[in-house]
Amino acid sequence: MAQAARFGARHLAKPDAVADLVKSLTQARGADLALELSGAPDASRAALDVLRVGGTAVWVGAVFPTAPVSIEPETIVRRCLTVTGIHNYAPRDLAAAVEFLAANHTRFPFAELVSKSFPLAEVNEAFRFAEAERPVRVAVACD
Repeated sequence: MAQAARFGARHLAKPDAVADLVKSLTQARGADLALELSGAPDASRAALDVLRVGGTAVWVGAVFPTAPVSIEPETIVRRCLTVTGIHNYAPRDLAAAVEFLAANHTRFPFAELVSKSFPLAEVNEAFRFAEAERPVRVAVACD
């Protein structure tokens, strides 16, 4: 949670307290939109649980096999929920992300997310490190 605060999060909660926080912030109405970025099945389920009637869950993090998430179809239908996933992005999205990083590299501690940096000649070692250690990010320097 400390890292989330350094990146500008205004409200922080441990996973088991997210639903209560959303209720308190929305006068028990629920969230219009829930973004799930970790890929954890419990987080995917929690994204549904905090939505208001007509809300939307956007699942982004599940880009690798995980345990299934149990969803009751009636919940989706009766609460008129939308669940959508986003996996790939267009080149303009990558350009916007690079622009954001360039403009905000002193505002947010992005460097803290990089566990280790490798020269381009050691790119295979970088992949081995990433697979073994599962860090948030690994850098490969092209110079």
